[in-house]
Amino acid sequence: MSATFVAVAELNELTELNMNVVKVAGRDVIVTLVDGKPIAFERSCPHEGGLLEQGVIYKGSIYCDDHGWAFDVETGACTQPKGGPTMAVFPVEEHEGKWCVRVDG
Repeated sequence: MSATFVAVAELNELTELNMNVVKVAGRDVIVTLVDGKPIAFERSCPHEGGLLEQGVIYKGSIYCDDHGWAFDVETGACTQPKGGPTMAVFPVEEHEGKWCVRVDG
C-alpha cells in the first residue's frame, strides 16, 4: 500500500477551528487548526452521515450538529456516546509551504 500527500492549503490559509472542506483522493475532508495543530478528518459523521462542518469543535472533539455525537479530532474515537463508530482521520504535514493530507491507497 502506498501513501500520497495531497496539498490542501497554503500555511496561512488555515485558522483556528475554522473548518475547511477539501477533496482528497475523492473523499470530502475537513482541514482545520486545533490548538495550533493541523487536523484533517472525514466530513461525514460516521453515525448517520451528517455534515461535520455544521457542528462545533470543543475540547478536542467535533460535535455533530444532527444528533450531538462527538469524535476525537486526533484519533477519530467516538467520545459521545462511548463505543460508537470511529471517524476517519488523516495525517497532515507541511511540505514546501503547504499543508498536505496523507491518503493511503
